[in-house]
Amino acid sequence: MEKSTNTEKLILDAALQVFSQKGFAGARMHEIADLAGINKTLLYYYFRCKKKLFEKIFEIVSNELISNLFSLNIENSNWKEGVNKFCQLYIDFFKDKRFIPQFVINELGENPDWILKHFSKLNILNTPFLKNFSNSIKNELNKEVPIDEIMVNMISLLLLPIIVGPLIQTIINQSEESYNLFIENRKKNVPKIIIEFIENYKVIE
Repeated sequence: MEKSTNTEKLILDAALQVFSQKGFAGARMHEIADLAGINKTLLYYYFRCKKKLFEKIFEIVSNELISNLFSLNIENSNWKEGVNKFCQLYIDFFKDKRFIPQFVINELGENPDWILKHFSKLNILNTPFLKNFSNSIKNELNKEVPIDEIMVNMISLLLLPIIVGPLIQTIINQSEESYNLFIENRKKNVPKIIIEFIENYKVIE
């Protein structure tokens, strides 16, 4: 059993590295097998196709995302710190995992039932971080700001520049170094936008 567990871990570690570098479409099973130090037959014994292997990696990364980002401890009156921490961690998490959001977008077009069921199980809006975050805003500002609007705004501002990185570099003629600096600056710039949105939020009747 221990040998089986170790082999699967080798496969998953190698798969994460290859998928991170080449995405789902560009990754090859023989590359993953070579990097894991096993033969391709053994790889197919554990994961019968690349899609199944990728889905497993996706589940692992999704759970890691929840553990890292949505378990942040936000004190009762410190929601601004929560915005800053979330933005920093979100960018750090995804800047080397661009293949994950790209996979989600693709699955929404080709296999929406699976991806929607997966995210439904994650139950993100009911995580302690978001509950405490929402309560912190209410306590300080004496108003309720819909947490779904906050999350959509934050994730859109943080994730889109990462997903379309090559397009941004081409349009504004950025080098890889300049682009990386641009993404790092988003850690400071996006929280300012979100904080202003929350402070000035009004219900449209």
